[in-house]
Amino acid sequence: MQATYTITASGLETNGIYEIWYWFDNEDPIKSPYSGSATGVISFNVVRTATAGTHRLTTVLKKQIEGSYLPQTIAGAYNEATWYQLLQLYAKNNFNAGSLYIDGGSPKTSGYPFQKYVGQTTALGAIDQQNGSDYYIWNTSGTPQSVSNWKKQIGIADPQKIQGATPRNYNYTVAGGDNNATLIADMKKRYTVDHNEQVETENIAQAQQIFVVEQNNGSITAPATKTIGSDTYNFIGWTDGDMNLTKTISSPTSNLAYTAQYHGKLRTGRPDLADTKNQRRLVTYGGASGNWGMVYESMGNIYLSFSGNGGIDWYNNETRLNTTLGTASNPTVSNLLMYNGTRPCILIAWVETVGGASTLHLQTLQMYGGNYWGWGFNADAGQDASNHRTLNQIELGSTGGTSVWNLRNDARPVVQLTQVGNAIRTYLAYEGTDDKLHAAFMTTPTADDDLEGSYLDRVGFDPYVRIASAYSAHYPAIITYPSSYGFPAKTYVYFLSGGYAAGRRIAAYDFDTKTESVLSNPNNDYTYSSLQGSVNPSNNTYGLVAEALGNDMTTLKVNYYFKPTYMGSSVPSLSTVFIILFCPYAGDEIDRQ
Repeated sequence: MQATYTITASGLETNGIYEIWYWFDNEDPIKSPYSGSATGVISFNVVRTATAGTHRLTTVLKKQIEGSYLPQTIAGAYNEATWYQLLQLYAKNNFNAGSLYIDGGSPKTSGYPFQKYVGQTTALGAIDQQNGSDYYIWNTSGTPQSVSNWKKQIGIADPQKIQGATPRNYNYTVAGGDNNATLIADMKKRYTVDHNEQVETENIAQAQQIFVVEQNNGSITAPATKTIGSDTYNFIGWTDGDMNLTKTISSPTSNLAYTAQYHGKLRTGRPDLADTKNQRRLVTYGGASGNWGMVYESMGNIYLSFSGNGGIDWYNNETRLNTTLGTASNPTVSNLLMYNGTRPCILIAWVETVGGASTLHLQTLQMYGGNYWGWGFNADAGQDASNHRTLNQIELGSTGGTSVWNLRNDARPVVQLTQVGNAIRTYLAYEGTDDKLHAAFMTTPTADDDLEGSYLDRVGFDPYVRIASAYSAHYPAIITYPSSYGFPAKTYVYFLSGGYAAGRRIAAYDFDTKTESVLSNPNNDYTYSSLQGSVNPSNNTYGLVAEALGNDMTTLKVNYYFKPTYMGSSVPSLSTVFIILFCPYAGDEIDRQ
């Protein structure tokens, strides 16, 4: 740095010997001869290289006095001088991409270099912007850690907040130690949260979109009901299993979407699932004429509903059986077992798939005190529910039992109940992941006054068997034939077995003798497409669902089965389906009238 400094002196002699002494801070003085005269201002130049910052320059005028070893000071001055250094700086976004403003003008690329002298200011400006899948904003509210603040980084040290630098547009004054410093815009991610809604008969539709900045919380609220036409649909939960109307979004780390699901009484978005080929969906439950219980699937949930007048009206108090939303499929009900002729018992089964693992769920139902069921299903009909009991639900499969259950996620399980002495025997069959049919049964001693789900015990299923080992097997149907004319009671599982030239053939497995047989009638050859129930008994399409008839098992009889039939989004009607009747005491023939 070069500067001109002055000393004011008077009475200088023309022939006098003078020296100007000056020094910086506490350094040794620099001496320079001076020749001058008269009185006035003495000007001189100082050229000095110094580190950036403020330095003190001391200057004096000295005169050599005859006979004196050291010159004497006759005038002096003290000056404070500031040396400026041109510094190299950088400015960037904290996500090392995008753009920002530096001293106005057009946006500059993140990491932009610029130079400033100490004491000069730089006008910084943050820009809200998209970077890849993330959107960054300059955030001014919310939790303290989520508020944006300009930062400074020196070398490899951690960036430090600049005190008071929270405005989007900020003037920064360059300091002496800022050479190679980086000024950083501390941008925050802003996430979108989509609030969607869906009912069984409609597609998913967006109802709302909110924004939540990282390290903050937000919320979305679903209405309790939705009305479409004249139908009312009730909120059942969010697709992630949250049952609360208001969902709290806590510190998101990505864009999110949640769907509030709505269910209408007896409504399903999958009317095609009503025709299940081999599973019961309807069962009479004793008591007054026209008492029906029905299970059905809607949006991956299993619902249980009851009617007291043959399906003309259904009680409002439907019950969802699966506890995790959207994970269940293919429900079925067992036959009605009147335990000791007085206690109606029914078993419900369905498949649940969570995290890629499929399990078989079984739910018991019993009736206590009158013509209604546990859990107060018919509460809206005015019956007293004070003596209802808690009913059992168990889980079979990779998370609820041993791996031998080997359950397909699209398996169509079937269940059957029989009474042996004072014990209840539970049969089940389903398709396995090995494309074979799997079956098991369990006999549980019980008592007439102690039916509280005691006949359902996961560890009691024994023996477990895999049948139809040679070929693939599908669509099981279990039938129990009562004893008659000297023949003992028998329980069979019927199924479609592959490996035949004409298609799939109906085969049978005897639970008692543990033997498998293929029915011999040529009319047993069927393809998948033919396994449809029909409301027209003369139609040559059949459902592999059946129940034994009466006591006379020596002759073949036509059997009919009722199923729920859906037409679009309407409530179901009860349709009569022509059913193949199997008879083990008539040569295992099949009547296809």
